[in-house]
Amino acid sequence: RVSRRDGQYQRRVRWASHQLRSAGCCGGMAKNTELPVIIPLSNPREKAELTAHDAFTWTGHKCLFASGSPSSALEVGSQINTPTQGTNAYINGGIALGSMATGAQNIPQELFLAAAKAIGGSASDEHLETGAVLPPVEHLRQVTINVAVAVATTIFELGLASVVEPKNIQDLILSVYWHHHHYQFLTQQGWRSISAENNFQVLAR
Repeated sequence: RVSRRDGQYQRRVRWASHQLRSAGCCGGMAKNTELPVIIPLSNPREKAELTAHDAFTWTGHKCLFASGSPSSALEVGSQINTPTQGTNAYINGGIALGSMATGAQNIPQELFLAAAKAIGGSASDEHLETGAVLPPVEHLRQVTINVAVAVATTIFELGLASVVEPKNIQDLILSVYWHHHHYQFLTQQGWRSISAENNFQVLAR
C-alpha cells in the first residue's frame, strides 16, 4: 500500500492529471478545428508538456506540431511526419543582422512580425507536406539571411535606418554577414583547427 503522503505517489498523480488534461485538450482541439496547431515549448524533452507522438495520437494524426526540443520523425499511416523544433534561433540572428546592417535606431514590434513572416515563407512545400511548420534547423543559415533581409526592408520602410538604402538589400546583408573559415596549423601537440581567420593570422606571426 502506498501512502498518499509518499513523494512518488504524488508525482504519479500529478503526471496522470497532466496527461489527462493534455489528452483532453488535444482531443478537444481536433474536434473543433480541422488542423489544430500544437506547440509545446518546454525544454528539455523530459519536461515537455507532451510529445509529438502524443499530439498526433490524441488528435487522430491531424495536427501541425512543433516543440522546443528536437523530435524524431514519426510514421503516421503511410506518411512520415517530421516534427519541427520551434526555437528562437530562427529569429534572433536575423533580427540582429538586419538591425546591425542598417544601423537601426530602435527595434519596434514590426520587425518581429516581418521576421515571423520570413521564417514561415522559408519553409518549402516539401517541408510542409511532411507536417513541418518551420524549415529544418539545418537550413538555419539561409533562414537567418531571409529574416535579416525582411527586417532590414522593414527598417528602411519605417525610416529607422542610419545608412542609405541600397538598391539590393540582400547584398547589404551579405556584406556584413560573417562567414567562418576553418584552418589547420601544426603545434607540438599535433594538428589543431581554428575557425576565425583573424585569430589564425595572429597565431601565425
